[in-house]
Amino acid sequence: MVLEQEPKILEAREIRARYPIPNVLNLAAFVAAATLAITFLTGASIAYRSSQWGWFAFCVLGFGLINNTNFSLLHESVHGILNSNRRCNEVLGILAGSFFPTSYTLQQYFHLGHHCRNRTDAEMFDLYYPTDNLWIKRFVIYAMPAGLYWMSAASANVLFLFLPSLLSWGWLRESRLMKHSGFDSMLSGIPDTKRMLRKIRSQIVVILAIQIATFWVLEIHPLAWLACYWVFGMIWGSLQYTDHAFSPRDIRYGAWNLKVDPITRWIFLNYHYHLVHHIYPSLPWVYLPKFVGSHEKRPSAWGNFCKLMCGPFLTTEPPPATSREMRQIVYDGTAMSSLADVADRTEESLSKD
Repeated sequence: MVLEQEPKILEAREIRARYPIPNVLNLAAFVAAATLAITFLTGASIAYRSSQWGWFAFCVLGFGLINNTNFSLLHESVHGILNSNRRCNEVLGILAGSFFPTSYTLQQYFHLGHHCRNRTDAEMFDLYYPTDNLWIKRFVIYAMPAGLYWMSAASANVLFLFLPSLLSWGWLRESRLMKHSGFDSMLSGIPDTKRMLRKIRSQIVVILAIQIATFWVLEIHPLAWLACYWVFGMIWGSLQYTDHAFSPRDIRYGAWNLKVDPITRWIFLNYHYHLVHHIYPSLPWVYLPKFVGSHEKRPSAWGNFCKLMCGPFLTTEPPPATSREMRQIVYDGTAMSSLADVADRTEESLSKD
């Protein structure tokens, strides 16, 4: 693919020089999104207690939408482009992650690893091989818009905090469900060191404290909280593979710039321009529209989602090969840039064996 506005693929250094991180705008977006999310959550609790079901539905839907803004900001911080100051970027990432809720560092391992595994067999949810278990493949697809994908992602934080050893059990990691859902691959990218586990667990304690304080100070009703977060999980899960489904099996170009209405695009901070994001992971969200070609193939978000809900399609196409260059591009400029070198050494060691 040749991007319409650029004659060549830009290097990460060029991107950082030509497209600076909008620090003030990102901070304002976080304050606004966090305030609205808390307002909708409080309003849903009040409406639930007073049986005002119309207002309750409005607040639940409002929270479900605006909390995707918080996730989009977490996504920016994971790539090191929410704030130009690395410490501020991490603090804002932890705060944005508390609305998911998830550990900033855990999400960073999961998501940067996704960029390196994109459209490989570990993340081939829209397709299946003749040897795959079709029922499990279908379950994984339908679990996304049902909110189960969000629940499993949030629950992983609880396991990391109280029972981290469970996530290394062979019978669980080797199960077909873990393989087909890509969760085994996500876990394999996390360094098994006491220092890293301690950092992740400390962040989980912080986000749990924030959630508990929110419950106590604002007197949030548990069922109102569950309704708000489940709707958020359904909306979030519906997008998480729609922007990749049926795209080329290419690690860098295996995504779409989906068509959505302007309001949705702003709420999600241009998250639907996912192909541009995968080509340029270090490009801040405000600049993504500049790189969307007017003549490129752009499925509608709803159309691609409906096609995905028809179930996985049979394929015999081989997966794309992992790329050292892509790892360098993905990790460059983040707090985990050294991991690219670690992954390279691991891959070289395995190839020698």
